[in-house]
Amino acid sequence: MINKLLTLLFCFLLTGMAYGQTRTISGTAGWRMISIPKAGATVTDISDDTAIQGVTGGSNAGDAANIYYNPGSGGSGGWTVPTNMSTAWGDGLGVVVYFYNNTTGGSSELPLDLDVSGSEPGSDVKVTITDNFTLIGNPFQSNIDIDDIDGNATGTGILLFGGIKSSVKVWNNSVGSYSSYNLGSNLVLSEWQGVFIEKAAGLLTDLTEVTIPISSKTGSAAGISNYSKAKAFDTRSIDLHMTGEGFNDLSTKFYFTPYSSEEEDQFDGSKLSSLNGSPTIAFVQDFGEGKVLLSQDARSLDPESTQSYDLEVNDAGISGEYTLSWETMKQIPSDWAITLIDREEDIYIDMQSETSYSFNVEAKQKRPNVTSLMVGAVKQKSVNNSNPRFGITLTPSTSVSIDDEIAAPTEFELGQNYPNPFNPTTNINYSVGEAGPVNITVYNTMGQKVAELLNTTKNAGSYQITWNATGVASGIYYYRLTAPGQVLTRQMTLIK
Repeated sequence: MINKLLTLLFCFLLTGMAYGQTRTISGTAGWRMISIPKAGATVTDISDDTAIQGVTGGSNAGDAANIYYNPGSGGSGGWTVPTNMSTAWGDGLGVVVYFYNNTTGGSSELPLDLDVSGSEPGSDVKVTITDNFTLIGNPFQSNIDIDDIDGNATGTGILLFGGIKSSVKVWNNSVGSYSSYNLGSNLVLSEWQGVFIEKAAGLLTDLTEVTIPISSKTGSAAGISNYSKAKAFDTRSIDLHMTGEGFNDLSTKFYFTPYSSEEEDQFDGSKLSSLNGSPTIAFVQDFGEGKVLLSQDARSLDPESTQSYDLEVNDAGISGEYTLSWETMKQIPSDWAITLIDREEDIYIDMQSETSYSFNVEAKQKRPNVTSLMVGAVKQKSVNNSNPRFGITLTPSTSVSIDDEIAAPTEFELGQNYPNPFNPTTNINYSVGEAGPVNITVYNTMGQKVAELLNTTKNAGSYQITWNATGVASGIYYYRLTAPGQVLTRQMTLIK
């Protein structure tokens, strides 16, 4: 008798080597997100290499199913069990299959080889899109340039990827997490690989069909995480990972593009529920229709004002020490001030100088009862009715100059405070080009006055002033130097 699926379903991205019509599945027992490189593939193309249960005609048909496909979901469910062993789910769609690592009931120990005989589709593959999320797959017997996949949505203004959202996701069981990638990043989707796509609902006219062109085939041996053709537009990104004992969430990402803003756009990506029920972290946003959770919160490539983010932790019933890390920062300017705020502990972390932050969690949610018949909702819902634990502020520049044409920088200057971050005192150097009234005032991020450091007449020259912030809460502050016809502002961070 094949073992029932464990409460925690260990799932993963395809592991091993692919040789045309053969794929080696290695690693541990769990789910793989796959696509069969054959026209008209059926369940039998999988069952001749590994046990399939819960499907009429398969091993132990009365047990929980270990194969699903997802032809369309509005966000919850959408998983479909094939009717029988001859069911064909359709070219261009992917499936999730649980591979056992034992020799019970027809299953095999890993590694094992999946192989198929038959021809790949001989022309472009068109996939019908019925809802917001669809598990598609590479239908060909070679890797494909995923940027060549295109939707049929139409609309006014900027229309990218034919109405498909940029953020696409692949389950990676070797780490127990979805991995997030972006269309427009010159990526290659390997053969045998399935991937979740999301349509840009509400932003454009309806997306009803996605085309995977046969011309997208490439001889590159790269996987989805590697570059292919050089046709990307400029982007910036910060990968935010959350890890703990026995779990990972690697799918959360800050993303900056020339086409994004603080409003909803094609580069914002929904947070998908973990297939193994493990803890996750997500951006919290409200675009005017209620709170949503995002794995990717996209903003302008060069934001002109301070950006604020909220991050919600779904603890999935697991207490202990968690760690947030952000080791990968792609094209992020060094003068951007990025601060992580733990509201529960009143701790502020400079993300430009640190790469991780560990914190303790006392679980508030129930442990998910994940079974093989409830693979999990596609789109994750908020489980937190209180304020999110974490906030992040991003200020794109630490210096703003107004009316600087009135005086040369050498005549009127405001230096960056030092040390920065500081606790509780910091020094500020400044210069004035001619005698007159000078004011230096400190403001919080809400624009409220916190302290007036100087308000007097000064002769031309260079000076230093010290601020003692004893009694002031940790956080980001702005200090402003004003004189007749002159204004300079810089940012500083107080960490206690």
